[in-house]
Amino acid sequence: MKNDLPISLFTLLFTDYSRKDYFQPTFDISKLNYDLRQDFLIEKDFGGIAVEISFGNLLHDKHRCIRQTVTAYLFDATDRLLLLTNQIDVKIPASSMEKAFYLFFPSTEVEFKSGHSYRLHLLDYETGAYIGEQCFHLFSVNHLGQPEKWYEPCCAGLIADGDNSYLRCCDATSKEKQTYKIRFEIADRIPGISLDIHPEVEVRLYYPASDRIDVTFIEPRYAYLGDFTYYVDIPFHPFDHFKGIYYVELLCMDCPIAGFTFDTDEEIKGAWNLDNILPVDDYDYATVCRRHNLNLPKKAPSENEDIEEDSNDDNDDCYKILEDEFEARLNAFIDRDDSSEDSDSSDDSYDSDNVNLLAELDDLTGLQSVKEKIRVYDSVMRFTMLRAKRGLEMFPTPLHSMFLGSPGTGKTTVAKLMGQMLRRAGILSSGHVIVKERSTLIGQYYSSEGEKTREAIEQAQGGILFIDEAHSLFQPDDPKDPGRFVIESLLTALADPTKDDWMLILAGYPDGMIRLFDINPGFKSRIPDSNIYTFEDFSEEQLMEIAERYLYKKDFTLSPEAKEALHNRLSYDYAHRDQKFGNARHVMNLIQTEILPTMAVRVMNAGLKDTASLSEIQLSDIPMPTSVPTPRRKPIGFTCRPAI
Repeated sequence: MKNDLPISLFTLLFTDYSRKDYFQPTFDISKLNYDLRQDFLIEKDFGGIAVEISFGNLLHDKHRCIRQTVTAYLFDATDRLLLLTNQIDVKIPASSMEKAFYLFFPSTEVEFKSGHSYRLHLLDYETGAYIGEQCFHLFSVNHLGQPEKWYEPCCAGLIADGDNSYLRCCDATSKEKQTYKIRFEIADRIPGISLDIHPEVEVRLYYPASDRIDVTFIEPRYAYLGDFTYYVDIPFHPFDHFKGIYYVELLCMDCPIAGFTFDTDEEIKGAWNLDNILPVDDYDYATVCRRHNLNLPKKAPSENEDIEEDSNDDNDDCYKILEDEFEARLNAFIDRDDSSEDSDSSDDSYDSDNVNLLAELDDLTGLQSVKEKIRVYDSVMRFTMLRAKRGLEMFPTPLHSMFLGSPGTGKTTVAKLMGQMLRRAGILSSGHVIVKERSTLIGQYYSSEGEKTREAIEQAQGGILFIDEAHSLFQPDDPKDPGRFVIESLLTALADPTKDDWMLILAGYPDGMIRLFDINPGFKSRIPDSNIYTFEDFSEEQLMEIAERYLYKKDFTLSPEAKEALHNRLSYDYAHRDQKFGNARHVMNLIQTEILPTMAVRVMNAGLKDTASLSEIQLSDIPMPTSVPTPRRKPIGFTCRPAI
């Protein structure tokens, strides 16, 4: 079976379109606004779902174009029905790295139902090889009411990393390089309907005095805080070149439902609530600044400061506001139900711990599909744990997984986060990760591979056995290859019902892992499709983001010229990458082994000792790309050279 595909799925974006657009003679599906949202509203003008699919050229051959047929299957995941099949003739010119193609599923051909989940599955037409998939969900106004009433905002603000107290402002000048989360607490007001998936919300972060807007789509998470309260967390990293007043807006189906401001020039504790989290009518930086200054509590004067006579009224008002807020919090504390809080304290502890772990996961660059699947996995774990606490019958939760991806895409990092999540859910006793590869499982003597594999499994008891480059265990061309003993030992351990306190993660390149999977049906029976995670290569922009985050945490800055040069270098490396391209690891090696040593030599030779010189990377520190000639294969046999 051929699985070495010349294309890969870069992005898969959705949007909806109205019936009036669909019936226009000049209707152009490529002109619609596609984004990362996965939830859509069925209204009277709903005409169907449009899809933008970007395929990437894996051949990297400037003299050869890509021609391939891809089959797209649309499933109703709720009813488990195949609804429609389309074929895409993928043609990517030799000069292009990627190209977008478009599909649309009109409501005249597909019966879209409110509350149902749908899955678009992409396979190679000739070989049936898996290319990618994405889910989306539909909700109806007739079913749920207007979306602006689905959630009621309770409070909002910043949460410092490792601290659950709210902040109205944060100090971006701190040497500790603190990271934060933007949090909205919202109450579920969806009228009496049981939903498997809650409608997602959209968070827009407006940067100070800038056209930059960061958009995130996320499903609210249950917070166990009473009154059906949910929360939304978005990571936030203060940037030195973006200081000032930010505005954050929360929307549901494009309807604004909440908004608040925060400043990065000072630190003030407290959460926004009531009128302070109402969304603004139209975003305007001057208006947001005025609102921020009006909403901030005024500071009381110290004993050594002179108080002007005309400021007494203002200070009295300030003290009155603070007293009222304290009185309200005190009454809420007295009136709370301590008995119910104590009974669910362990649930609250687990949830708050996992919120931090999921925030760490969200903080990783890229990996969108992996993050979505782990959130589903987290929901299953929490559901299982709650059933056990209520004395209900447990159901089996498959643990063993497969990670598909190139080196440096975060597979080991995600495995460590999963280990901690499983430990806190009580599914694994320790959650530690043991990393092995072929060279550490193949023994010095023939037939000792089984013993070394069993030792690795024993070391992983209570945690995770992570086998990197697991595809190398299978060598079909060598019948005496000792890797088969490792595979047999793993399959034996997986079949042992007494060893359930461990998890196996097989990681490696997609094509090799799929071959390993096909040849060894024992893995197939114990690793379901839901536990197969695809780690896509980072894009050029994501590689640059990884570099900037790393340098920021290490107290380095980039001059404008150096930033542009680094971006160009990473773009070149990305365009010329091969199967062994290290992704994030490549970025780290470039910084640590080339950029910083060059900078150190420059600074020391110039005798510079000031802080700016020791931290700012210059244009001359960024190495230019060097082209590596492809070695020619040596001819077999004799060659005749012309006489000179």
